[in-house]
Amino acid sequence: MAVCPVYWATKEERFGPRGKFALISQEDIGPRNQKWIETLEACLQCGACSFTCAAGVKVNEAIRAKREMVFGKSRLDRIKFQAMGHPGISKALSRVIGGLPNGSGLLWRMLGLSTPKGFIMPPLAPRPFLSTAARESMIPRLPPLLEGTGGTIPRISIFVGCVQNYLFPQVPKAIQKWLGSQVIIPTSQGCCGLPAWSNGHTSMARQLVLKNLNALGTDMDFLVTGCASCATMIRDWPRLFSPGERAFSQAKQLAGKVIEFSALVSRLGYYPSGIDGPSVSCHIPCHQRFDRNDKGCTERLLERLFGSRYRPMEQACCGQGGTFALAFPEKAWRIFMGRIAAWKKTDTDLLVTTCSGCLLQLRSGIKGLKKQGAGHLPRVIHLAELIDLAK
Repeated sequence: MAVCPVYWATKEERFGPRGKFALISQEDIGPRNQKWIETLEACLQCGACSFTCAAGVKVNEAIRAKREMVFGKSRLDRIKFQAMGHPGISKALSRVIGGLPNGSGLLWRMLGLSTPKGFIMPPLAPRPFLSTAARESMIPRLPPLLEGTGGTIPRISIFVGCVQNYLFPQVPKAIQKWLGSQVIIPTSQGCCGLPAWSNGHTSMARQLVLKNLNALGTDMDFLVTGCASCATMIRDWPRLFSPGERAFSQAKQLAGKVIEFSALVSRLGYYPSGIDGPSVSCHIPCHQRFDRNDKGCTERLLERLFGSRYRPMEQACCGQGGTFALAFPEKAWRIFMGRIAAWKKTDTDLLVTTCSGCLLQLRSGIKGLKKQGAGHLPRVIHLAELIDLAK
C-alpha cells in the first residue's frame, strides 16, 4: 500500500494491492458488480507492489490474468487495439484525430471517455515518423570505431512505438540522428502490444507481436527503443508463445537484444561532452525503475552531462499507465500532481524522462497547469532530445 499510486490518490483500501487481491479472489462477487469492475480496472500495472512485496506476491500479474478472463473477449477493445497495430488504420485515424482542435474534448467523447481533467493532449504529428524515416539519410554522430566494441560498428535497429510514431516523432528522429545513417528502421513495425497485454487481451497482443516479429527479424546486435515501457514489453514477448512455437525462438532473441536508449549510450561508452546552462531533474519510468537491465543508466548519464546541475527527485509513478489516465482522469491527475510536488523540491529547468507514456502525461499535465495560470514549471524533454542538444 505504501508504494501503490492509486491507493495514495484515493485513500480507499480496495484500490490498494491488498484490497485488489482480496476482491479479485472473491468469485461470489464477480464481474456483474460495478465496484468489482472498477477496482479491477483501476490498476496502473506499474509493478511497484510486486517489486516491493517481501512475500513475492505478483499482484499486477494476478490482476492482468483476471482482466483476461473478464475483458479479454470484448469486441470493442479488440478493434481499438487492432487499430493501434495496423499501419493503414492508424494513419487514417491520425488524419481524423489530427483535424480536431487542440485540447478538444470531442475525441474523448468519441472514445466513450470523459475529458481528462486538467490535461491538454498534444496534436498528432503531421507525418508519423515511420512514414518518412527509412528515406532519410543522416551524418553519424558516433565515431567510426566505437569504444568497447573491438573496432566493429554494431548493427542497430530502432523500435519506435505508437506514441513516438504519432505524437513525438522528434524522439526517434533524435535517436536516429545520434546513431547515424547506419541505423536500421523497419517501417512496417507497429505497437509493441503492451496496452493490449496489460488490459488482458493476450490474443490481440500475440497478433501485434507477430507483426513486429515479421517486420524486425533478428539481424541486429541491438534493438534500441526510446521507450522504457516498450523495452519491458519486448522482454516479455516470449511469454506470449509456447517454447514449441517458431515465434518463441525469435521473440526470445529480440528479448535479449532490446535495450533502452540511455542503456545503449552507456553500453557503447560514447558520451556527449556536456550541456551548459540549465539545471535538470529526471522522472524515471516505473518500467525502468523496476527493470534490472536499465536501472540507473539514465541518472548516471545525466550526472555525467550536468554534474552538480543534475538534482535527483523522489521517484514515483506519473499516473499515465497506458489507458489508465483515459479511464480514470481524476485519479491520474492526483498522481500527476504528486510528481509536480516532487519536482518543485528540485527547482530545476528541465525534467527528463525516457518513456513515451510518461512524456505524454507530463507534457499534457504541465500544459494544463500553464493554462490554469501556474507559475514556474519545467520543460519536459526526452533524454534523446536532450542529448541531441549536447556539443
